[in-house]
Amino acid sequence: MRAFHFPLQNVLDHRERIEELKKKEFALAQQRVSLAEQKLFEIRNEFEHIQVSEGNQRRSGEGIDEMILYQQYKNGLQLKIKDQEFLIKKFQAEAGIKRKALLKAKQDHQAIINLKEKKMQQHKLGVSRETQKFLDDIGQKHFWREKFSREDG
Repeated sequence: MRAFHFPLQNVLDHRERIEELKKKEFALAQQRVSLAEQKLFEIRNEFEHIQVSEGNQRRSGEGIDEMILYQQYKNGLQLKIKDQEFLIKKFQAEAGIKRKALLKAKQDHQAIINLKEKKMQQHKLGVSRETQKFLDDIGQKHFWREKFSREDG
């Protein structure tokens, strides 16, 4: 019996490495999105905290200078929020591209796996046929020996 040899094993290994690389790239892209979303959450929390603090300052009768500082700080936070939202959209778009690249790599890898499985099934069928032919030949030889030994004896 001959051993199974897949002629495209190098291609299969290469595509597997590409798929793993694409998985890592996609995971990093998702991590960037998550970190950006976390930062946005923190900025929004800070903005809300400042609004509450500003309201408390107004009730306690703070001066106009304090109110101007609060407003300037809030304006800066609003700009940060808009910038962070823009970054999130950018990172999400990049993650979408990485996801598509990962899906393509998975499909390419799976196509070679399917081909290997098909070739292995063909190999097994061929080996099975060779084995059956070998067994048939042995049976036939045994039959003729028995027949000739009876005729001679």
